[in-house]
Amino acid sequence: MSVYKNFELQIHQLGDNLYLAKVVDSPSLNGNEPVSVRFQLPFKRDEIKRFTDMLSGERPVKRTTGQKLARDFGESLFRAIFAGDVGRAYAESRVIARNHRWCLRLRLNLSRAGDIAILPWELLRDPEVDYLVLDSDTAFVRHIQRLVNVDRLNTQPPLRILVMISAPENLPKVDEAAERENLEAAVKDLPRVEITYLENASLRSLRKILLEKDFDVFHYIGHSDYNPETGVGTLALEDPFEHRFAIPISGEALARELYDERGIRLVVLNSCEGAQQDSRDPFSGIASSMVQRGIPAVVAQQFEVSDRAAIEFSKAFYESLAAGSSIEAAVWQGRRAVANTLNNMEWVSPVLFLHDHDTRSIFEISRRPSVGEMLRDRAYQIITVVSVLVTLGLLAVVFGFSRPREDVEAIAPPTATPLPVVDLVISNISLEPRNPQPGTEAAVLIDIENRGSDPAPPFTYEWQPSIFSDFKISRRVEGLAPGGILRDSLPVRFGWWGTFISEGRVDVDNEIVELSEQNNRLNPVRTNTRLPFEIHFDERLPDGTQIQQNMVLPPEVFRAWGFDVTAESDDPACVNVVPWLKFVGISWVALGTGLPDNPDACASADLVITFLERQDNNPSGVSALNVTTAPDGGRYTVETFQQSGELLESITSPNHPVDGATLMTTPDIARFTKVFRVRIRAEENPTLVTDLTLFAP
Repeated sequence: MSVYKNFELQIHQLGDNLYLAKVVDSPSLNGNEPVSVRFQLPFKRDEIKRFTDMLSGERPVKRTTGQKLARDFGESLFRAIFAGDVGRAYAESRVIARNHRWCLRLRLNLSRAGDIAILPWELLRDPEVDYLVLDSDTAFVRHIQRLVNVDRLNTQPPLRILVMISAPENLPKVDEAAERENLEAAVKDLPRVEITYLENASLRSLRKILLEKDFDVFHYIGHSDYNPETGVGTLALEDPFEHRFAIPISGEALARELYDERGIRLVVLNSCEGAQQDSRDPFSGIASSMVQRGIPAVVAQQFEVSDRAAIEFSKAFYESLAAGSSIEAAVWQGRRAVANTLNNMEWVSPVLFLHDHDTRSIFEISRRPSVGEMLRDRAYQIITVVSVLVTLGLLAVVFGFSRPREDVEAIAPPTATPLPVVDLVISNISLEPRNPQPGTEAAVLIDIENRGSDPAPPFTYEWQPSIFSDFKISRRVEGLAPGGILRDSLPVRFGWWGTFISEGRVDVDNEIVELSEQNNRLNPVRTNTRLPFEIHFDERLPDGTQIQQNMVLPPEVFRAWGFDVTAESDDPACVNVVPWLKFVGISWVALGTGLPDNPDACASADLVITFLERQDNNPSGVSALNVTTAPDGGRYTVETFQQSGELLESITSPNHPVDGATLMTTPDIARFTKVFRVRIRAEENPTLVTDLTLFAP
């Protein structure tokens, strides 16, 4: 097996089209300070767009033209980055690696690369060598610093692959039979590979089979998507009930399931856009977020590939992996197989994401010895044991005759300190009421047990109303006696309609060594009614905050309920206006506006409510809404807009309503086109909104 030495290259965005390339680890540095060079992109943004469209197939070009463009792109990018001290460090490292018969692992760290993180970096080409990803002396990986530490696993052959083919009926058809045929064609001649197909492509089915059997590789075939606006990449799994509808699952959510089963070392994503990530947040992509959450390695496609390319890559990749090669070598073998067999650029598409592991392989596949080898080893063992016994006997005779007997103090053998036997289990999660109406106060009842024989040290548990939302409630527990049960109640106001898969997790920071990590989470399904969602601003905020004085509205606090609130003004003096929560009278709280340090300045600015695009299977937007203003608030105008920004409706309240006004939009207007944005404008007095009623889409 090849020995790898790291050449870690970090890319930092410094400003508009100005970047820094820094070498922080390489054989040439030998413990010295990092070296760096500043560079600019050697091509314009529209040129990058045309080039990536060519690689993705959206802009067809002649084969020879595409190959020339790829070569020019890769060499231009290489010359820009590998210049000055960086170029010298790279050249010296190649010489050192060659002299020691090492392979150079070029680890590309793009966590601070900004908007160029999404470039097809696999096209980097040394004009004097080759494309770096095709060079036999170079391993090219996307380097991800992980949040969770994992240990290697010694794997006995065969290499066990769990395959999930997701084909929900409400998405473009996936030819399951053809996909199975392609994958089986890739591994049919590999006796050291074993494939198991997951019948139902849902998280529930995945969790069940992982509890029943161990696997080394998780191979996904299906649809994936990447939203550049939200920066979230999702895989389209099937709903756990009828298996007909798509349930978008983030890479992080899937990683939680796979990471719990310590046998999964590798995830392979055969889905378009699986390797794409946000230039603002490199960990938001499916593949990179999985590695960050603890999966040691992920191979994904940054562009859609043909069936032929998928077969050639998979066959060479799994054959190399089953033979005990490193993951870097297996990807190189797969890429070279595509390059040698198909006269196109599809070898660019595979992307290897790795955590910060050492030079050892992610898999240590133990080769089963032959019968002759076993007999030979057994003979060696017998000879060794006999030799030791004879030697000890001779020593005993010699020392018995040469030394007088005397009492000696016996020295006790060393003993190991046993680990505490702790097993934290979330045994039950229930809701009271069972299916709370939108906006109502509810209680999440959670039972946590310690089924071990030793006390559990302090730990943290949390509950997430929906696995598709970042909103969660956490609590710290100071410990739990053996056999003890903690019954806790978490107050929460549910904030949307539809069906959700929630999640409870215990020991979320992996602070405790337990008998089992597989029972640390539970996923109950909750369903809300389609009744209106009434929001009263004098009640608690979604995060549980009780308003006790005038305060700036916390940014994005209402995202837990599916919308954002901002403030806007055409007045140059009010460009920094923000939403405020203000007391009206003794205990009445209203949503208003003001400057960050002065609630009375810019108090008549507009309030803007933007409904977020949902990441689950429930509809986005609202069908209608009611806006209630504070008493004696003057005249108000409420404008609603559809997702495209086109005005749907404009309604105005009567003049000077003494008791406040409730402006009601017309549900029929948004019957087919939902409301995604609302502007609330006070025409005379300060903007003050006391209540908001939302109607389900």
